Amino acid sequence: AETTTTLPHPPAAISNEDAVALDAVVSALGVTVLPDNLRPSLKNAYDDMPELYHNGCHQYYKTRVKTRCIFGDPAGTFTIAIWGDSHITQWYHALEAIAVANHWRIIPMTQGGCPFIDVEVYNKGAKGHLKQCQPWRDSARQFMRDEHVDMVFLSQYYAEADLGTRQPITAEQWNSQLRAVLLGLQADGIVPVVVGDVADPPNDVPTCLSRAQENDQMTESRDDDPLTTSVVDTIRSVTTELGVGFIDPTHWLCSDHRCPVVVGDILMYRGGHHLTTTAVLWLQPLLEQLIVPYVNGL
Repeated sequence: AETTTTLPHPPAAISNEDAVALDAVVSALGVTVLPDNLRPSLKNAYDDMPELYHNGCHQYYKTRVKTRCIFGDPAGTFTIAIWGDSHITQWYHALEAIAVANHWRIIPMTQGGCPFIDVEVYNKGAKGHLKQCQPWRDSARQFMRDEHVDMVFLSQYYAEADLGTRQPITAEQWNSQLRAVLLGLQADGIVPVVVGDVADPPNDVPTCLSRAQENDQMTESRDDDPLTTSVVDTIRSVTTELGVGFIDPTHWLCSDHRCPVVVGDILMYRGGHHLTTTAVLWLQPLLEQLIVPYVNGL
């Protein structure tokens, strides 16, 4: 055979850009009555959250990541991480199941109210500046280097507020700061994958549905508000330019920009803007179909 110096091409970046709304999502848009077998029930919705909230691995007001939070296959030679605020935490159980099935390690690095991009934030719940976020981000970057992380999944709430304006982080800030973070991770030899935010319902979903049961009205969220549109366009542009993966869950969960909060017997949201773990595990096969072939092609 002829000797060649041609190097193998890396696999195309992870993307669900061509995905369409799931059939069950489209069907759910016409439903006006809650199912009797809703999973989780409205009463139990707020507790349908990742284990990271119970084992102390999802942090609050800390300046360093917890180095003991390493899961999956302890003998795994491939390591994934998740990094960001609670909007990446919500995906933990799906990614953890994928890691276990493929004998990978998984390292969660998540903190309430702390975005992964370098923007100082004002937290409405804490009514102040979350000054711990910057050193915590620096700690996360170093820990990923120390643990030889191969791939990291990044996400944050699109409505995180800038400290100076107390308004959501702008598309312009996303453009500069996302680019810097992704280039830094690539320079460290880590493959970044951005996971987009889910649609943000106008109200607390379990509470709203509890009231709606009496008049057979269902609520839904949308993914086409000006903030979301501008941020998603920016993320798509930057990730495409840098050859970085981008998974946008709204492609699966919204049809014509309408995003049902109940799909079949699944309650999608456990509060105002977090998916239930039941919903996330329902979506696990879709994530697996995107992620595993990519890793196998590295």
